[in-house]
Amino acid sequence: QGAQAKKALLTELENSTTVKVAAHRFSLKALNTKLSANLTNGRLQSAQFVFDDDLFWGRAPNAKYESEIARSLAQDGAQIRYLETNSADRLLHHNKFMVFESPSSRSAFVGAGNFTESAFTNNWENFYLVRIPEVVSRLSEQFDHMFQTLGTTEEKLPASIDR
Repeated sequence: QGAQAKKALLTELENSTTVKVAAHRFSLKALNTKLSANLTNGRLQSAQFVFDDDLFWGRAPNAKYESEIARSLAQDGAQIRYLETNSADRLLHHNKFMVFESPSSRSAFVGAGNFTESAFTNNWENFYLVRIPEVVSRLSEQFDHMFQTLGTTEEKLPASIDR
């Protein structure tokens, strides 16, 4: 069912003008390609991301190329924030959800799986496309709190880490 979940995710993105992404891992090629294209062509008017800072540092379990993906999306116009965590003590920003908005609808894509190829092809994961207004609103509020209050821009991250 991973293929169905990926199709639903990409369809929501295609129909959206705004997306908010909270993610621990982020390397799903089809998703990144669509985000980049929609930012570049103006279809996507706003894209905001909150990642675990381990993605920035390329620390396990994140791969170094995931930080390159984040930087590329920022160059395309996305706004990126990082939650400073401590992976050595297993303290992670482990959220995995997206909130989509268009002039006529709001939805959220949420589940246990990371936004990686393995999550959609190899792993046994759960994913849900939610259109219940109260649930979508709460996820959007949670995202806004992480982005506006808890998130750190790349420029304000420490120059190095000793973890």
